[in-house]
Amino acid sequence: MKNKALRNHVIKSFQEIEEGICELQCYLEPNCVSYNYGPSLCELNDMTHLEAQSSDMEERDGSIYRLISHNPCMSSPCLNGAACQTGFGCQGYRCACLQGYQGILCELDIDECTSQTHDCSPNSECTNMQGSFQCECKSGFTGDGKTCDG
Repeated sequence: MKNKALRNHVIKSFQEIEEGICELQCYLEPNCVSYNYGPSLCELNDMTHLEAQSSDMEERDGSIYRLISHNPCMSSPCLNGAACQTGFGCQGYRCACLQGYQGILCELDIDECTSQTHDCSPNSECTNMQGSFQCECKSGFTGDGKTCDG
């Protein structure tokens, strides 16, 4: 898009580089999915105009806004709030899972209770939750579940 730029989503910027180098920098940055170029400025964005609010697109004389060609993250393959990062693996992306999830697409909930990766008190019961866990003091004990006094 000529004379347009996406604002509020710039993750890196460069001065005085050619557009081809700007595009290459976007491919090399895992979170880059679009860029603003010109004049004498390259800005890498972590969102596209399709994902951002319409008010984030601004008129900017002499600038060009572009999506990177073939962005495998456009289909939103990552689950459970994970960030999609381009340029990795044979599929061209990887998912950066939030704590409590694992798997190629972050599709698997980690059962912290069964895997003993929780920080519940020995005097509490651990209950697995989607993406997390909860500690509750056993009968006869008081506290927040992570510390339980008898």
